[in-house]
Amino acid sequence: MTAYDIWNDLFGGFESMNRRIEDLFSSMDMNGPDVKTYGYTMWQGPDGVKHVKEFGNSGSRMNAIGPSDKPYFKQSLWDLYKSRAPWLLFLMISSTFSSMVIRGYEDALAAVTVLTAYIPMLTDAGGNAGSQSTSTIIRGLAVGDIEPHDLPKILWREFRIAILCGGTLALCNFAKLIFLDGIKAPVAAVVCLTLVCTIILSQLIGGLLPVVAEKFKMDPAVMASPLITTIVDTTTLLVYFNIARVLLKI
Repeated sequence: MTAYDIWNDLFGGFESMNRRIEDLFSSMDMNGPDVKTYGYTMWQGPDGVKHVKEFGNSGSRMNAIGPSDKPYFKQSLWDLYKSRAPWLLFLMISSTFSSMVIRGYEDALAAVTVLTAYIPMLTDAGGNAGSQSTSTIIRGLAVGDIEPHDLPKILWREFRIAILCGGTLALCNFAKLIFLDGIKAPVAAVVCLTLVCTIILSQLIGGLLPVVAEKFKMDPAVMASPLITTIVDTTTLLVYFNIARVLLKI
């Protein structure tokens, strides 16, 4: 089996993606000006050839960078600064909510200090899961596979995927914590149960926000990785410390 066969089996391959874009083209009037939708710019050349450019400015917003049509080396340092600093400031302020949660549970951390060591792993796992879900939904919105009225089906589908992914990660992590890290079973259970809950919440949030944004005529790309990560970090910490309080009696 070739790598191309594996790609097609797992992800549907490029042909599926191209077919969706062609279907989207066929349903749109390409005789007017450039058509821009959900991060795609579509136009028809003089020779009748249809073109599509994926994630122009939306790609920037997905990475928390202000949009710009200028090439990188054509932008001044001031332009680059203006495109990045406001987003970084906003995300930094948003991250203070995570700090507030940690300060609120200082007693729990003091009682079981080992819990601190697994905060980065849990928040990273949640952010990664949420980003995967968000990217998938934005792609579906862009090519017309997903509509706002599909939200219940999206959440149910993401929930089932999250159970499978979270369970797999938790089992592997539990074995690592017990046999490699030498962590006691109750603490390992707290970490792994939090991991499952984090993956579920992250993928549900990641699936929800882009659809809500589209429903309210906002660009779904603004709900992408950086914002999702900030939201998930706070919810992960809340889940983590509350599970620890219940299971470890702290």
